[in-house]
Amino acid sequence: MRCVADIRSLTLRKKQLFVMKKNDIIPILVVALIFFSSCGGSSGDDSPMVPDADTQAPSVPLNLSTSNATQSAIDIAWDASTDNVGVTGYIVFRDGNELTTVSGTSYTAMSLEPSTAYSFAVAAVDAAGNRSATSSSVNGTTLDPSMQTDQVLVFTKTTGFRHGSIQNGVTTLTNLGATNNFEVTQTEDADNFTLTNLQSYGLVVFLNTTGDVLNEEQQTAFENYIQNGGSYMGVHSATDTEFDWAWYGELAGAYFMDHPAIQEATMDVLSTDHPATSHLNTTWTRTDEWYNFRNINPNITVLLNLDESTYTGGSNGNDHPIAWFQEFDGGRSFYTAGGHTEASYDEPNFQQHLLGGILYCLNR
Repeated sequence: MRCVADIRSLTLRKKQLFVMKKNDIIPILVVALIFFSSCGGSSGDDSPMVPDADTQAPSVPLNLSTSNATQSAIDIAWDASTDNVGVTGYIVFRDGNELTTVSGTSYTAMSLEPSTAYSFAVAAVDAAGNRSATSSSVNGTTLDPSMQTDQVLVFTKTTGFRHGSIQNGVTTLTNLGATNNFEVTQTEDADNFTLTNLQSYGLVVFLNTTGDVLNEEQQTAFENYIQNGGSYMGVHSATDTEFDWAWYGELAGAYFMDHPAIQEATMDVLSTDHPATSHLNTTWTRTDEWYNFRNINPNITVLLNLDESTYTGGSNGNDHPIAWFQEFDGGRSFYTAGGHTEASYDEPNFQQHLLGGILYCLNR
């Protein structure tokens, strides 16, 4: 046989290379064994070895769990399966139906109904197409909208006048969130205005911003955010912002023109059907810095109208909107002109007014 001849030949060559001493036989035996194995063992068969087709299924995925449920999504994770030729993917099942195949050991089920229980299971697939048994199922329930912890981004960048009340405003919004199931993140960094980042927030509040605060790329990201169902809330000098960005002026509802000195004035409450005014009587008297406006968007719905006969310096006339809301370009918008003074944010009625605007924007 060829293998035997090869081993004999190898042995002769090794004799030429080694001085045959007591321990020198070990290298010869090692090399001989290598040749012997490559020849298919002791059968002497010169034909190549052909492995049997793989029929071994991967192990069943274990420790399936759900987490991070929202109104419309649930995260699913599990331990990796083992397999002799390697796992190539996992089939995800929802309520007994095959949903998708993923390569990793986690998946986020999207487009789910709120307040609904779902059952999930997983099966592993290997490179040969073998499929494991389906894992034990695990249940997950999407949140009730009233239980959702919404994320609110409070933007306070200024390139013009800076209000001393900004920090008190941030503190007030944060405290309102702690008792009304939303979480506030405050920033002055315009680099946060990317579509990917903004999509993490149910609402973006422009709190006493002034001047040009976003570049063109950031403006486009914010427009896309609103067009994809995002919400905007402007407080006080949010209308003293981005005068050269016409889309923003329409979103905010108007642009600031000027104002008289801080003084007391009375507002007529035009509607109590909105959460921002439902706590008020027919009029509301308070002290603040009262804006006059230009470029008022005719599509806004006015909630509070400033009675210019109750103070000096008004120039908008009988129709002097001071708080309003609208649906705009795919999203929601709310604006209030109050909030110049630090004391504003300590007023219970003004706090409730702000909260109502937030709840409207969050579609609660």
